[in-house]
Amino acid sequence: MRYITRSYNTKRDLAETKKWLYKAIAECPTVREPYVDMARLGYELKDWLLVYLMLEETLKIKDEPFSYLVEESSWDNTIYDLGSIACYWIGMFEKAYELARIASGMNPHDERLEHNLKIIKERITK
Repeated sequence: MRYITRSYNTKRDLAETKKWLYKAIAECPTVREPYVDMARLGYELKDWLLVYLMLEETLKIKDEPFSYLVEESSWDNTIYDLGSIACYWIGMFEKAYELARIASGMNPHDERLEHNLKIIKERITK
């Protein structure tokens, strides 16, 4: 189902993309990949509440399965990065900072992550 969503996303049919991602989540709610894909879609749509919800659901899944379907981006800094951006736009600045700190710590050489962390910190200290 996630591969179907990629096809619809390539065609920019975002309604079908979202529909199939929900089906993927319903079919296999114990893996991170469809949640992270939905968070990415939420980011594209600037649907910050959707991104935040997907962050929370993703982080409930603690154990990485041993499967060829596992994608690295479901276990790296991606969800923390998307979550920090969503929290910032929602106005949850402390949570945004916490998530940005984790994302940056997981990828310390990424200048964009470091820059985001700085912006959020400045916003908190105002």
